[in-house]
Amino acid sequence: MDTKADPTRRAIWIALADQFLDTETRTWIPHTALQIVEAGYPLEEARRIWRYEVSPAVSINVWSVAGEWAGWDEEWLCERIESLRGRWPHRPGLIPYLLYRLQVHFIHGGFTAIERCMEKLEPLAAEERNNMSADLTYLAELYFDFCVGEPMRLSAMRKAELLELYRSTFKPIFAPLVVRDSISGESPRVCRLRIATALT
Repeated sequence: MDTKADPTRRAIWIALADQFLDTETRTWIPHTALQIVEAGYPLEEARRIWRYEVSPAVSINVWSVAGEWAGWDEEWLCERIESLRGRWPHRPGLIPYLLYRLQVHFIHGGFTAIERCMEKLEPLAAEERNNMSADLTYLAELYFDFCVGEPMRLSAMRKAELLELYRSTFKPIFAPLVVRDSISGESPRVCRLRIATALT
């Protein structure tokens, strides 16, 4: 098997690998989904790339006490994925899937959210996709309280639009990613309150 990947696939590797960094990555999910959709990859292929190409290369970072957080060296990352790609157990099958789940069960929900964002973005025209991705990212930044700063000044109509998107699309996708954490104070209630404060 030729392990060399085209530049588009390599860009998807880099975007997906960022979900394994030891930092807040949930706010990147809508943009990652947009990249995959714009690259023309169907959901099943994106799932295969995540499970059997990217995860084997970087899943160890999830288990590291002092994991990589600043960003991957892209050449190293792509070379590592290419060296593992297509080799057993890094190809579809029952045992490789079970190994995958053991390795990344902490962040499996992250890719589930990417899949669900892809499903929402894929049917839309290009401009609508970009707008929805940007709006979902903004909601994620509010919801997870990540580098938002002062909330944007929004018209009542715009707040209503974002609140509807939150209720209909964002919340079902992102609520399962909330981590109950007494140290950071994250909880479903706190996350919901941030949205309510900004948009009502």
